[in-house]
Amino acid sequence: PGLHYALRDLAVMPGDEARDVARVARAVSNGYLGSHTTRILFTENHDTAPADRERRLPVAIVPSGAADGNFYALKRATLAAAVLLTSPGIPMLLAGQEVNECGDYVWPQPPTFEPPPDGGDGGGGGV
Repeated sequence: PGLHYALRDLAVMPGDEARDVARVARAVSNGYLGSHTTRILFTENHDTAPADRERRLPVAIVPSGAADGNFYALKRATLAAAVLLTSPGIPMLLAGQEVNECGDYVWPQPPTFEPPPDGGDGGGGGV
């Protein structure tokens, strides 16, 4: 397992006594296919963040529904992002992660097209 699981497991662990920082150090120092420039680093992505899976990192840290504004959840998520962004590799952030988004990520979302209220084409000619 790579940096994703090492950082995530470290961040969501409730107590310090069982945190394995050496696991994160090993994950940071190991390259993919022998190179750090060939690996994508992330703590959240569209496959893991939906509510039926791992959820957003701050919400996984404080699953009681009180993650939004929770100092410890936001601090741990920010620390995980700092390690992610300073590790060798190509960092990837999920939309909203840069501001510690706590809301559920719904995937896939249906199209949000709504026709104009008058039923017309909006004056643009339409397709």
